[in-house]
Amino acid sequence: SRFDQEQDLAVRELIRQVTGLDERSPEMSGHFQAALNFAWSNFRFHQFLDVSRHKVEKIMEGIYEKLVVHSDLVKAGSWRRLTEEFLNLSLPTTEGTKRDAHYAVLSLLL
Repeated sequence: SRFDQEQDLAVRELIRQVTGLDERSPEMSGHFQAALNFAWSNFRFHQFLDVSRHKVEKIMEGIYEKLVVHSDLVKAGSWRRLTEEFLNLSLPTTEGTKRDAHYAVLSLLL
């Protein structure tokens, strides 16, 4: 179906963007196929639980504290500022700030 084709293209683009792999490259095609199989397996069989805001905030605070402990105060300040800016952004498909979608994106990145 058209939806399946669009979904396949979107998954392939996601893999290219996240990993930098090129499925047309002979050296990378095996790795790309493994990533594609992994992604589809997760989409089909994984039960996606709701993101725990508390857990994400705890991880973000832990990263901030590690940066402070290691005297990287500039990065610590940037980390806190950028994560707060992101949480306060209005996303295209979501109204409001600090929504589950924001925390889901951060959880994926962390």
